[in-house]
Amino acid sequence: MIYTSDHGEMMGAHRLISKGAAMYDDITRIPLIIRAPQGEARQINTPVSHIDLLPTMMALAEIEKPEILPGENLLAAKPSRGVMVEFNRYEIEHDSFGGFIPVRCWVTDRYKLVLNLFTSDELYDRYNDPDELHNLIDAPEFVNVRDQMHDALLDYMDKIRDPFRTYQWSLRPWRKDAQPRWMGAFRPRPQDGYSPVVRDYDTGLPTQGVKVEDKKQKF
Repeated sequence: MIYTSDHGEMMGAHRLISKGAAMYDDITRIPLIIRAPQGEARQINTPVSHIDLLPTMMALAEIEKPEILPGENLLAAKPSRGVMVEFNRYEIEHDSFGGFIPVRCWVTDRYKLVLNLFTSDELYDRYNDPDELHNLIDAPEFVNVRDQMHDALLDYMDKIRDPFRTYQWSLRPWRKDAQPRWMGAFRPRPQDGYSPVVRDYDTGLPTQGVKVEDKKQKF
């Protein structure tokens, strides 16, 4: 049995209403209670995502998770891990919200980094600023934390083949050492055990793909 919610509500916090497009805890931190068939009750103190639910259920049912399936088994998740929150578009039957919102968020147990390609970016200390009122994105003492979270987010977007990944996610105005990071790659999808194997044009053998950056360096 699983009890959760699809989102929270702003209810006037940060002078916002409804459910987006923002990354504040008011709408992204939601309840999650899982009653497993067996085992003792315990609390998991680590960031989690809805994409972790299916891998967790598969683990409880002793079903092997295919590589292509995102998410982790929450019962084995590391407390120090981070999770991504995204807000690309509204998939609804009316247009009262409308529009494309290029926002990505990386959350750990302590910090939250928000990238918004249309406005400004945010960094919050979730321990000392639970209401997310003090944006630390330009604070000198948080540069290392900010950049580490930024790199983790970019790596994850590349790993899951985020369909909206582009070098603009890496070239943020506060990242003075940033280099254009093109995250495109000619690579096959991970094998899921069901679909045909992706093969190389020339050899007919299973292909591993190639990074665009690596290919350009050869010319």
